Amino acid sequence: MNPEKLLLFSGPLTPLANCQVSLDGDRIDLSWTVDDEYRSSIYKINVGLIDIEGESRLKISIANVNQGSCSFEVEGISKKAFDCHVYVGVWDTLKDDFSNSIYCGVI
Repeated sequence: MNPEKLLLFSGPLTPLANCQVSLDGDRIDLSWTVDDEYRSSIYKINVGLIDIEGESRLKISIANVNQGSCSFEVEGISKKAFDCHVYVGVWDTLKDDFSNSIYCGVI
């Protein structure tokens, strides 16, 4: 399996652009280019964390898309023996539409 081609979310919304991910201890930091299409606070970020050798997690509505960045804690992630692949997608909380997920990288 090629983790970069995995699609966790699918829908008609425009995917995020230039998403970057980094790990600082148990804190995951995300940043992306803000698109004018997502000025409203109804658009939220969903994050999928996939550990191919073990546990996976889904974090829903962790930040407004118009923020351009966010951070969140995942207890014990810095101590994992395997890489964790990070995917993000946009969720329209009013119409319940999604964007296709994009691969942000591995932590």
